Amino acid sequence: MKRFLVFSCLITVVLLAGCGKTTGSRKEPAKQEITVVSGKMFDTGIHPGGWGGCCSGAPHCLIYEGLLIFDVDGKKIPCLAESWEMSDDGRQWTFHLRRGIKFHDGTDFDCEDVKFTCEWNSKYGSKEWWRGFNRVECLDKYTVKLIFDIPRFTLDSELALTENYIMSSTTPLDDKGKVLKAIGTGPFKLVSWSKERAELERNDDYWGKKPRLEKVVVVAITDPQTTVLALEAGEIDAIQCSNLISEIPRLKSVSGLKMLTKLGVGTSILYMGTKNEPFDDLRVRKALNYAINKDAIVDNLLYGCAIKAEYMFSPGFGIYVNKGAKNPEYNPDMAKQLLADAGWVDSNGDGTLDKDGKPLSLTLTYSTDSADYPSVAEYLQHELGKLGIKLRINVVEYAKMRQILESGNFDLILTGQWYIPHDEPSNNYRAYFHSTKGTYHFLMDPQVDALIDQLDATGDREKRLDLHYRLQEEILKRYPVVYLYNYYSVIFAKDSVKGLEAPVHSRQYWKSLADAYIE
Repeated sequence: MKRFLVFSCLITVVLLAGCGKTTGSRKEPAKQEITVVSGKMFDTGIHPGGWGGCCSGAPHCLIYEGLLIFDVDGKKIPCLAESWEMSDDGRQWTFHLRRGIKFHDGTDFDCEDVKFTCEWNSKYGSKEWWRGFNRVECLDKYTVKLIFDIPRFTLDSELALTENYIMSSTTPLDDKGKVLKAIGTGPFKLVSWSKERAELERNDDYWGKKPRLEKVVVVAITDPQTTVLALEAGEIDAIQCSNLISEIPRLKSVSGLKMLTKLGVGTSILYMGTKNEPFDDLRVRKALNYAINKDAIVDNLLYGCAIKAEYMFSPGFGIYVNKGAKNPEYNPDMAKQLLADAGWVDSNGDGTLDKDGKPLSLTLTYSTDSADYPSVAEYLQHELGKLGIKLRINVVEYAKMRQILESGNFDLILTGQWYIPHDEPSNNYRAYFHSTKGTYHFLMDPQVDALIDQLDATGDREKRLDLHYRLQEEILKRYPVVYLYNYYSVIFAKDSVKGLEAPVHSRQYWKSLADAYIE
């Protein structure tokens, strides 16, 4: 309870939404304020890609807006741009801007703001989303052209990411490009912020559907247990449960809370260090894919908030999922045979497989920021142990885990599927499986490299889809990882919170707060 008392001191405003006072027989209207949680501190800036990291979700999704945005179902829809078109070679994109929109400081939105944002992002933002950027041309006040030196066939999807939302050209910067004031076009304005807390108020001059909420308070809580305790105590109104799956049975039993779910696009994966023994052997990688009972993980450990991963990507990606390319089904006998074929046998009868006098002893690493991974890791330790694989569990901070993953010097890492922040999973191939272009290089295969390069250079929709399917087939044949389960987006909220909807991605959760209200 000590952590909870510390958290209580952190929050200066405690909302009792939906519990209005009564005078005689007349109930006062509910106060239209809400307190929600971000899982990371607000320590990376107040620009659109700041607030603790783009994937963690935070109030920038309510302050800023993009030329396009994703709705709660992950579909691209127009926002600050009414329409757009791409040149045949994918190097030029023209956007026709919506008129009559004002920023929070009262200035008009036009092409100069798009130009300012693109140039700022190309210098200070994500190198991935702005690779090949050349320049921006304002064709007129409400028509803007983005020009690249390389084909950018998924640029519309990437501009719908929250980190590419539009800032006002009046945004003050310091001499290092740091944004000093958040000036967006969104439904809420930033009133105040610190490392632990941000306060937003409704933008009464908002150009779109005006929110019913008057205030949104976002508190940063990095400890999952503290988040649960705060929700139970009524100090916060809603939480995302992406890292709180083990707490779902407990939260279901709390009176006055409701659970909202939707199958998301996320996948939990067991990554293998394919450059090192024993995973430089295809037979060992294949054996591990047969060795794990995914149904048992989903049914016994994840409380119905996930489905087993049948494919390389979640069904949430729709047409991009090649349903003819399936992951192996659980078959421990096949796993044993493959390991034996690779030379791993229990030669001395001690219960652990060995080869050339070396035991099959591995380390499984995961980070401290997920509440479901401890139980999954223990299950893997038990299951692989039955096959003669000795597994040691190593728990590290998230940043350290990312460093280990990028180094390639590991046995096994349990974490999520990154590099798919939008509606087409093309970036995932390049980031993980290209031998030179990517970040992690889990495959060193010329055939896979060629297919990825071809996808990057292809604009035709049908040809791109065919390349997606071929890539999934070829990558799955090489068994570089074990795809474990696709998880649901889960939200717990007070019964008094209406209009909130579980999204396919955490980023859209924050956007959906604009439709929430207290009853």
